[in-house]
Amino acid sequence: MKVYRTLVRLSSKNPFMLNEFSMDVPLNPSEDGGADEPVGPKRADARANRALILETAEALFAERGVEAVTMAHVAAAAGVGKGTLYRAVANKGELCLALMDADLRAFQDETLAMLRASRDRSALARLLDFLDRLTGFMDQHGALMCEAEAHGIHWHIRPEINQTSLHDWFHATIRQLLLRARVEGSVAAAGDVDYWTDAILAPLIPRLFMHQRKHQGYSVEQISQILRAFVLQGIGGGLPLT
Repeated sequence: MKVYRTLVRLSSKNPFMLNEFSMDVPLNPSEDGGADEPVGPKRADARANRALILETAEALFAERGVEAVTMAHVAAAAGVGKGTLYRAVANKGELCLALMDADLRAFQDETLAMLRASRDRSALARLLDFLDRLTGFMDQHGALMCEAEAHGIHWHIRPEINQTSLHDWFHATIRQLLLRARVEGSVAAAGDVDYWTDAILAPLIPRLFMHQRKHQGYSVEQISQILRAFVLQGIGGGLPLT
Protein backbone atom coordinates (compact mmCIF):
# COMPACT_ATOMS: atom_id res chain seq x y z
CA MET A 1 0.00 0.00 0.00
CA LYS A 2 1.25 3.48 -0.81
CA VAL A 3 1.46 5.78 2.21
CA TYR A 4 1.70 9.54 1.90
CA ARG A 5 3.70 11.59 4.34
CA THR A 6 4.05 15.23 3.36
CA LEU A 7 6.63 17.45 4.99
CA VAL A 8 6.65 21.25 5.02
CA ARG A 9 10.07 22.79 5.53
CA LEU A 10 10.31 26.42 6.56
CA SER A 11 13.08 28.87 5.82
CA SER A 12 15.76 28.92 8.50
CA LYS A 13 16.20 32.68 7.94
CA ASN A 14 12.53 33.58 8.26
CA PRO A 15 10.28 31.10 10.07
CA PHE A 16 7.19 32.81 8.71
CA MET A 17 8.03 32.30 5.04
CA LEU A 18 6.80 29.28 3.13
CA ASN A 19 10.20 29.00 1.52
CA GLU A 20 10.79 25.35 0.76
CA PHE A 21 8.38 22.46 0.38
CA SER A 22 9.15 18.84 -0.19
CA MET A 23 7.20 15.64 -0.37
CA ASP A 24 8.37 12.37 1.18
CA VAL A 25 6.42 9.44 -0.24
CA PRO A 26 7.71 6.10 1.08
CA LEU A 27 6.54 3.12 -0.95
CA ASN A 28 6.25 -0.48 0.09
CA PRO A 29 9.06 -2.31 -1.74
CA SER A 30 6.81 -5.33 -2.21
CA GLU A 31 4.59 -3.20 -4.46
CA ASP A 32 6.90 -0.72 -6.17
CA GLY A 33 10.42 -1.91 -6.74
CA GLY A 34 13.40 0.10 -7.91
CA ALA A 35 13.90 1.11 -11.50
CA ASP A 36 16.46 -1.65 -12.09
CA GLU A 37 14.40 -4.44 -10.56
CA PRO A 38 13.61 -7.20 -13.08
CA VAL A 39 9.93 -7.76 -13.76
CA GLY A 40 9.08 -11.44 -14.11
CA PRO A 41 5.91 -12.88 -15.62
CA LYS A 42 4.17 -13.20 -12.25
CA ARG A 43 4.95 -9.63 -11.29
CA ALA A 44 3.85 -8.37 -14.70
CA ASP A 45 0.59 -10.29 -14.33
CA ALA A 46 0.06 -8.84 -10.86
CA ARG A 47 0.55 -5.31 -12.17
CA ALA A 48 -1.81 -5.94 -15.07
CA ASN A 49 -4.44 -7.34 -12.70
CA ARG A 50 -4.06 -4.35 -10.38
CA ALA A 51 -4.45 -1.93 -13.27
CA LEU A 52 -7.56 -3.77 -14.47
CA ILE A 53 -9.05 -3.75 -10.97
CA LEU A 54 -8.42 -0.02 -10.52
CA GLU A 55 -9.87 0.79 -13.93
CA THR A 56 -12.94 -1.33 -13.22
CA ALA A 57 -13.47 0.15 -9.77
CA GLU A 58 -13.16 3.69 -11.10
CA ALA A 59 -15.85 2.99 -13.71
CA LEU A 60 -18.18 1.35 -11.16
CA PHE A 61 -17.71 4.19 -8.66
CA ALA A 62 -18.53 6.74 -11.35
CA GLU A 63 -21.63 4.79 -12.39
CA ARG A 64 -23.06 3.76 -9.00
CA GLY A 65 -21.32 5.87 -6.40
CA VAL A 66 -18.48 4.82 -4.11
CA GLU A 67 -20.66 3.66 -1.22
CA ALA A 68 -22.84 1.39 -3.37
CA VAL A 69 -19.98 -0.64 -4.84
CA THR A 70 -18.61 -3.65 -2.98
CA MET A 71 -15.38 -5.54 -3.52
CA ALA A 72 -17.44 -8.44 -4.88
CA HIS A 73 -18.91 -6.09 -7.50
CA VAL A 74 -15.41 -5.05 -8.53
CA ALA A 75 -14.18 -8.64 -8.81
CA ALA A 76 -17.19 -9.70 -10.87
CA ALA A 77 -16.98 -6.73 -13.23
CA ALA A 78 -13.23 -7.17 -13.70
CA GLY A 79 -13.60 -10.90 -14.28
CA VAL A 80 -11.10 -11.85 -11.58
CA GLY A 81 -11.35 -14.10 -8.55
CA LYS A 82 -11.48 -12.77 -5.01
CA GLY A 83 -7.98 -14.07 -4.37
CA THR A 84 -6.62 -12.01 -7.26
CA LEU A 85 -8.59 -8.99 -6.07
CA TYR A 86 -7.31 -9.12 -2.50
CA ARG A 87 -3.73 -9.72 -3.58
CA ALA A 88 -3.95 -6.47 -5.54
CA VAL A 89 -5.66 -4.42 -2.80
CA ALA A 90 -6.21 -5.50 0.79
CA ASN A 91 -9.61 -3.85 1.20
CA LYS A 92 -11.91 -1.21 -0.23
CA GLY A 93 -10.15 1.54 1.68
CA GLU A 94 -6.83 0.70 0.06
CA LEU A 95 -8.61 0.52 -3.31
CA CYS A 96 -9.92 4.05 -2.80
CA LEU A 97 -6.47 5.28 -1.79
CA ALA A 98 -4.95 3.75 -4.91
CA LEU A 99 -7.49 5.56 -7.09
CA MET A 100 -6.44 8.86 -5.51
CA ASP A 101 -2.74 8.21 -6.01
CA ALA A 102 -1.94 10.15 -9.17
CA ASP A 103 -4.38 12.97 -8.46
CA LEU A 104 -3.05 13.44 -4.94
CA ARG A 105 0.53 13.63 -6.14
CA ALA A 106 -0.47 16.12 -8.85
CA PHE A 107 -2.46 18.22 -6.37
CA GLN A 108 0.48 18.42 -3.99
CA ASP A 109 2.97 19.24 -6.74
CA GLU A 110 0.73 21.89 -8.33
CA THR A 111 -0.07 23.46 -4.95
CA LEU A 112 3.58 23.70 -3.96
CA ALA A 113 4.41 25.23 -7.35
CA MET A 114 1.57 27.74 -6.95
CA LEU A 115 2.79 28.79 -3.50
CA ARG A 116 6.35 29.21 -4.74
CA ALA A 117 5.26 31.23 -7.77
CA SER A 118 3.04 33.64 -5.82
CA ARG A 119 5.45 34.88 -3.14
CA ASP A 120 4.92 38.48 -4.27
CA ARG A 121 1.21 38.31 -3.31
CA SER A 122 -0.19 38.76 0.18
CA ALA A 123 -0.41 35.74 2.44
CA LEU A 124 -4.21 36.05 2.68
CA ALA A 125 -4.54 36.06 -1.12
CA ARG A 126 -2.37 32.95 -1.32
CA LEU A 127 -4.41 31.33 1.43
CA LEU A 128 -7.64 31.91 -0.48
CA ASP A 129 -6.09 30.42 -3.62
CA PHE A 130 -5.05 27.36 -1.62
CA LEU A 131 -8.52 26.97 -0.09
CA ASP A 132 -10.16 27.20 -3.51
CA ARG A 133 -7.90 24.43 -4.75
CA LEU A 134 -8.49 22.35 -1.64
CA THR A 135 -12.26 22.69 -1.90
CA GLY A 136 -12.15 21.47 -5.48
CA PHE A 137 -9.94 18.53 -4.51
CA MET A 138 -12.30 17.56 -1.70
CA ASP A 139 -15.29 17.69 -4.03
CA GLN A 140 -13.54 15.38 -6.47
CA HIS A 141 -12.16 12.92 -3.92
CA GLY A 142 -14.19 13.34 -0.73
CA ALA A 143 -16.20 10.15 -1.25
CA LEU A 144 -13.00 8.12 -1.74
CA MET A 145 -11.43 9.68 1.36
CA CYS A 146 -14.52 8.91 3.46
CA GLU A 147 -14.55 5.30 2.30
CA ALA A 148 -10.83 4.92 3.00
CA GLU A 149 -11.30 6.22 6.54
CA ALA A 150 -14.30 3.94 7.05
CA HIS A 151 -12.00 0.98 6.32
CA GLY A 152 -9.36 2.04 8.79
CA ILE A 153 -6.93 3.84 6.48
CA HIS A 154 -5.44 6.36 8.92
CA TRP A 155 -1.82 7.25 8.20
CA HIS A 156 0.27 8.83 10.98
CA ILE A 157 -2.90 9.78 12.90
CA ARG A 158 -3.15 12.98 14.88
CA PRO A 159 -4.98 11.44 17.87
CA GLU A 160 -6.60 14.69 18.97
CA ILE A 161 -8.59 15.04 15.74
CA ASN A 162 -8.34 11.54 14.24
CA GLN A 163 -6.98 12.79 10.94
CA THR A 164 -4.03 11.80 8.78
CA SER A 165 -0.75 13.31 7.71
CA LEU A 166 -2.51 14.63 4.61
CA HIS A 167 -4.56 16.72 7.03
CA ASP A 168 -1.29 17.71 8.73
CA TRP A 169 -0.01 19.06 5.41
CA PHE A 170 -3.19 21.08 4.91
CA HIS A 171 -2.92 22.30 8.51
CA ALA A 172 0.75 23.27 8.23
CA THR A 173 0.22 25.13 4.95
CA ILE A 174 -2.72 27.16 6.27
CA ARG A 175 -1.01 27.84 9.59
CA GLN A 176 2.16 29.17 8.00
CA LEU A 177 0.23 31.40 5.62
CA LEU A 178 -1.68 32.81 8.60
CA LEU A 179 1.59 33.40 10.45
CA ARG A 180 2.88 35.26 7.42
CA ALA A 181 -0.35 37.28 7.27
CA ARG A 182 0.26 38.26 10.88
CA VAL A 183 3.74 39.54 9.96
CA GLU A 184 2.15 41.52 7.10
CA GLY A 185 -0.37 43.01 9.51
CA SER A 186 -3.43 41.62 7.76
CA VAL A 187 -4.63 39.58 10.74
CA ALA A 188 -4.80 40.45 14.41
CA ALA A 189 -1.44 40.12 16.16
CA ALA A 190 -3.14 38.63 19.23
CA GLY A 191 -5.22 36.10 17.30
CA ASP A 192 -4.93 32.37 17.96
CA VAL A 193 -3.46 31.03 14.70
CA ASP A 194 -3.80 27.38 15.69
CA TYR A 195 -7.50 27.80 16.45
CA TRP A 196 -8.07 29.75 13.23
CA THR A 197 -6.37 26.99 11.26
CA ASP A 198 -8.57 24.28 12.76
CA ALA A 199 -11.66 26.45 12.21
CA ILE A 200 -10.79 26.95 8.53
CA LEU A 201 -10.14 23.23 8.03
CA ALA A 202 -13.18 21.95 9.94
CA PRO A 203 -15.64 22.23 7.00
CA LEU A 204 -13.11 20.42 4.80
CA ILE A 205 -12.86 17.25 6.88
CA PRO A 206 -14.07 14.62 4.39
CA ARG A 207 -17.20 13.41 6.18
CA LEU A 208 -18.43 16.89 7.04
CA PHE A 209 -17.65 18.18 3.56
CA MET A 210 -19.59 15.33 1.91
CA HIS A 211 -22.48 15.85 4.35
CA GLN A 212 -22.64 19.52 3.33
CA ARG A 213 -22.57 18.59 -0.35
CA LYS A 214 -24.98 15.64 -0.32
CA HIS A 215 -27.39 16.36 2.52
CA GLN A 216 -27.28 20.10 3.09
CA GLY A 217 -27.19 21.00 -0.57
CA TYR A 218 -24.19 23.34 -0.54
CA SER A 219 -22.44 23.75 -3.87
CA VAL A 220 -18.65 23.82 -4.16
CA GLU A 221 -18.90 27.51 -5.02
CA GLN A 222 -20.97 28.23 -1.90
CA ILE A 223 -18.50 26.43 0.37
CA SER A 224 -15.61 28.34 -1.22
CA GLN A 225 -17.44 31.66 -0.81
CA ILE A 226 -18.25 30.96 2.85
CA LEU A 227 -14.63 30.02 3.57
CA ARG A 228 -13.47 33.17 1.79
CA ALA A 229 -15.85 35.30 3.84
CA PHE A 230 -14.68 33.68 7.06
CA VAL A 231 -11.03 34.32 6.23
CA LEU A 232 -11.51 37.86 4.93
CA GLN A 233 -14.10 39.13 7.41
CA GLY A 234 -13.65 36.89 10.42
CA ILE A 235 -9.87 36.73 10.41
CA GLY A 236 -8.70 39.39 7.97
CA GLY A 237 -11.03 42.09 9.29
CA GLY A 238 -12.31 42.97 5.83
CA LEU A 239 -8.95 44.23 4.58
CA PRO A 240 -8.51 44.38 0.79
CA LEU A 241 -6.35 41.70 -0.83
CA THR A 242 -3.11 42.50 -2.61
